[in-house]
Amino acid sequence: MQHGSTNSRRSPWLLHNIELWEFTAPAGENEEGGQPVPHRVAAASLDQAIEFMRREHADFIIVKAEFLGMIALLSGSLLD
Repeated sequence: MQHGSTNSRRSPWLLHNIELWEFTAPAGENEEGGQPVPHRVAAASLDQAIEFMRREHADFIIVKAEFLGMIALLSGSLLD
């Protein structure tokens, strides 16, 4: 029996904190039933969320960005 040996195998699971943002257009733009339709984006940061909005919804004018909360995302593989 060896003393001092440790199990060097690390857990394959990673915990990521993802931010949930809601973007709103000006009144009269992108409305459904008289109310502006917000877009919600989950991203690692506000900068990444805005980059996504600009890439996927180029004509969407952002007048309000609201932080809705954090999402804990567990990722990994048992096969690692």
